[in-house]
Amino acid sequence: MRVSVTPAESDALDAVLECWIDLVEGQRAYGSHIEGETNREAARDLLGQYIAGEMLAVARPADESADEIIGFVMFYRDRGLFEESVPRGVIENVYVVPSARGNGVGSALMDYAETELADRGVEVVGLSAMAENRTAREWYRSRGYEEHRVVMERQLDDH
Repeated sequence: MRVSVTPAESDALDAVLECWIDLVEGQRAYGSHIEGETNREAARDLLGQYIAGEMLAVARPADESADEIIGFVMFYRDRGLFEESVPRGVIENVYVVPSARGNGVGSALMDYAETELADRGVEVVGLSAMAENRTAREWYRSRGYEEHRVVMERQLDDH
């Protein structure tokens, strides 16, 4: 499948929001605590900020006249509280609609985000995946990503 990845514009907000809700609801199967529908308005606001900051891209089929969004990616240059030895970028929420998976859409989105971050002076990129989502973790590894930091959690049912 030929894919076109472009910066998201404000008219894509509602479609991206529906994809985001699908993404976070799907991640609950891997242990995520984020709720989709409950966070609809907060997510809409955040996605709007990412669009305005040119930190969100969408994928569409390149060979169709339809304006259907088949995936999105969020990314930004990390400007934390502390100076770091190299400029760092973050990729978040890589999502491809189920019917388009396995066709290079995710790779096109990742390529776009990595290129944009490099153009913004980033030298290293971080991302996170749910520990139980082995498919995603293996895919990121196939693209050269390695574990850098491990986040651990436990249920506090004995307090």
